[in-house]
Amino acid sequence: MEAKKFYESNNTTLYEVNDNGHRAIIKTISSEKVEKEQLQRFENEYEQLSIVDIPGVRKAIKKNTFNNKPAVWLEFVDAVTLNKYSENHKMDISTFLELSIKICNILGELHSKGLLHK
Repeated sequence: MEAKKFYESNNTTLYEVNDNGHRAIIKTISSEKVEKEQLQRFENEYEQLSIVDIPGVRKAIKKNTFNNKPAVWLEFVDAVTLNKYSENHKMDISTFLELSIKICNILGELHSKGLLHK
């Protein structure tokens, strides 16, 4: 399995993987020592994202370990982040507002189901 790290913060690390022709995102805990609270958040995230069916929200595929750490496998979406997109494209106010409304609608739907996004 081929894995390429593309994001790392104090809390999580994200990898793009190609597992026998199937692309996915693997989310792991960044710290070497996994705290009980971190593990619980990962369990909750997996449980919530495995049943959510909202366009624009990645589904959790499975959970296991990766590099000896708890991992959540997420659907792969071939896209760029909003930050990356805005670096290379100038958006007029109409396009910006249209995109902002779509994002707000997705977040609103998540919140209506009791899910929070950080």
